[in-house]
Amino acid sequence: MKILFATPFFYPDLRYGGSATAAYNVLKELSRHGHNITVLTTVVGGTATPPTVTREVDGIKVHYLKGYFEGAFLSQYLLRSLLEQSRPDLVHVNNYRNFPSDIVSLWAHKKSIPTVVSANGCIYAYRYMPSFPWTKRLLYQLHDTFVSTPVRKTTIALAVSHAEAKHYEEFGVPSGRIRIVPNGIDLDRFSPGTSKSYLTSGSGPASDSIGYVGRLDPIKGLLTLLKAFETVSLKTPGCKLTLVGPDFGMKRTLMSIVDRRKLSGVTFLGPVSYDRLPDIYRALDVVVTPSLFEIFGMSTLEAMACGKPVVSTRVGGMSDLVQEGYNGYLVRSEDDDALANRVNYLLQHKDSARRLGENARKKALEYSIVRTAELTEKAYLECVSGVAR
Repeated sequence: MKILFATPFFYPDLRYGGSATAAYNVLKELSRHGHNITVLTTVVGGTATPPTVTREVDGIKVHYLKGYFEGAFLSQYLLRSLLEQSRPDLVHVNNYRNFPSDIVSLWAHKKSIPTVVSANGCIYAYRYMPSFPWTKRLLYQLHDTFVSTPVRKTTIALAVSHAEAKHYEEFGVPSGRIRIVPNGIDLDRFSPGTSKSYLTSGSGPASDSIGYVGRLDPIKGLLTLLKAFETVSLKTPGCKLTLVGPDFGMKRTLMSIVDRRKLSGVTFLGPVSYDRLPDIYRALDVVVTPSLFEIFGMSTLEAMACGKPVVSTRVGGMSDLVQEGYNGYLVRSEDDDALANRVNYLLQHKDSARRLGENARKKALEYSIVRTAELTEKAYLECVSGVAR
């Protein structure tokens, strides 16, 4: 099958989070199935960024096209490349309210090419963001009034969780066009084991280690995490907190709080390569996802696959992954006391933490890349055969 995949960002740029990693994983597996895949994506950079770079990435033909304005990802070069593409069997657009997804979807509908959309939580994530500007909310509403084609008129909408399926329905997508296809991960790469280079380097966490992996972003609930850690550190002296991920406008605020509250044991590791992540998870005792909103929870799943107990907020799709008292705990968002209590319990009850970690690995085995690719492929076949129309 000939597939055109449009996304605002793509491997190796994984700093935007789980949706970028998930897209790369599933396309790589689909390529192994023999599908002919072309990706149109943008690279937002400075004057030195070349207009067009085409590379073969794990059997996938990727056009990296110079873009402008992070968030909108405008690119005249992407438009030019799109117009040069031969007709695919289907178009798959990744995320929503960005130039690559919008323009490629509109092009496909004009040519009567069946489409698949993966919104990855973009439809209503803004509702959960602290102090979301009313001007931007208005722009979103205008966009959804005039340019909702990528979602509302898609042939099939892929939801990564039951929560996202409900978002699609609320947005106007008929339930018969929605397929739940959870993200998948490499279960060989993310697996239990002893941390090596990260621990022996002397810069990583030791005993009683708490970790967060993800963007330093207001929607991730990191202010709550620091409040909870302050409580945990009083009950479990010497515990450590490591935050791993790129800065999306929060690092300076977080570091200021650490300094002002004199919180010892907090480390900002910054962005790390994808290859280092398994070793980091293995070095941690508990992995925390304190988000105000998560449509899936890729870092939570990666931690589970490495055999780590998780504590997450009960938001979005997290209840699909975390079963209370079986492989982790769920707490209300912004409830730092509840978060601290659960983390502290796991640090002080090693046998319980070990049992939950073992169960976390068992649960993670349901989320292989192979299974995700099979479900995606099934949706593609429905799409081109007209079954979902």
